[in-house]
Amino acid sequence: MRFRTVSVLAVIATLACGGGTASTTTTSNGSQLPALSHHVNITFWHAMHGGSQKPTIEQLAQQFNSSQSNVTVTLVDQVDYPTLLSKNLAALAAGQPPDATQCYTGWADQFNKKKALADITPFIDAKDGLSQADLKDFFPGLLKDGQLNGKQYTIPFNKSTPVIYYNAEMFQEAGITSPPKTWDEFAADAKKLQSYSPQSAQTKSSDGKHWGTDFSNSPGYEQAWEGQLVSNGGSLVNKDSSKSAFNSTAGQQSIQMWADLVRSGAAHRVNGFEDEDDLGSKHAAMIVNTIAGYSFVQKSVGNGFTLKTAQIPAGTKTAAVEMAGTNVCTFNKSSQDVQQGVFQWTKYITSKASTELWSEKTGYMPVRQSAVNDMQTTFYPSNKDGANLKVAVDQLPHAFGGPALAVWDESITDILVELVNIVDGKKSASLGLGDAQKKVDDLLANG
Repeated sequence: MRFRTVSVLAVIATLACGGGTASTTTTSNGSQLPALSHHVNITFWHAMHGGSQKPTIEQLAQQFNSSQSNVTVTLVDQVDYPTLLSKNLAALAAGQPPDATQCYTGWADQFNKKKALADITPFIDAKDGLSQADLKDFFPGLLKDGQLNGKQYTIPFNKSTPVIYYNAEMFQEAGITSPPKTWDEFAADAKKLQSYSPQSAQTKSSDGKHWGTDFSNSPGYEQAWEGQLVSNGGSLVNKDSSKSAFNSTAGQQSIQMWADLVRSGAAHRVNGFEDEDDLGSKHAAMIVNTIAGYSFVQKSVGNGFTLKTAQIPAGTKTAAVEMAGTNVCTFNKSSQDVQQGVFQWTKYITSKASTELWSEKTGYMPVRQSAVNDMQTTFYPSNKDGANLKVAVDQLPHAFGGPALAVWDESITDILVELVNIVDGKKSASLGLGDAQKKVDDLLANG
């Protein structure tokens, strides 16, 4: 099935129909929480360590602290996501968590099961909270990703989707007039890009070696496979999330595509972020990577060629792309006024102006529809990177969040190990996914 590109206006129109739902819960005595009226200090742990992410979040913190006198936020950089999670879990075990942290929905489920996650409803409904218009301004799919059992526990902050990054000159020389619209086209294009002989120095790697695409053992490729299996009619878990469901025909066919590409030489099996290096050095013509990595890919490419992005291809049944990125979690160990101070920080960094700045500087998607509306005239058409960054937003109508399960972070690791075994030819698709299924089902059953 082929699918058409959806404009930003269509994204807004489609997602606005879902609406944002505000809870009506108030304080314990039934009254609305008044606005914060005195000063509090808050700590916010994050993993925005590389590229343009760290200076931008520091800029937002400086702006927030100088914009008002009630809350002072102190940022604590935890280097990367695995470190952030382990430090949070250790701090919770010691009874000394930070006031707030970046968190995936699965992490929020972990924190909630430990009875450590704050109910932010009173702060949403407070006099200095969010209006109904504010809530409806968030993309509904992103806001829903911050819910547990239908209740809003977190607010979306740095959200992304994977995209295809590609070398426009290599595509042109290989006779490919547009990026692949389906996974079948993706595989065919990868083979075509590997087999053609680059003519111009502009498209040649220094050693003459080149591949159509890469497959890396990084979580980004596990995420791409998850979206691929959903687009091919599969599912990650069953309806009540009690068992895995990915060892299906759709799951096996999806990873087999990558295994076949690697075996034929059309794809290069790499580690970590080596795919960015392969693209930048003109060894690979296209890669799958998160839009949040745009500044990193851009740095690797430099002025070597025209870098373009495209939507993740559709499968045999539908178009689907998995969202990534984190929300803001507030811990209930802090006093109520500190929690309210955290919400003021959360409200600030997800405001229209802040989410525009964050998106323009880092590549992450804006979380508000009004920001996208504004950026379609102020940034997307005029900035040289605008069209590339807009692609991630264009995908939102068919974006979905991963399972909101405490064990899913660990499950991803188990799944990725087996995906790599399949791609490396060490196991068949059915055996590898079967082994992953056993590990994930054990986690789901025993936590």
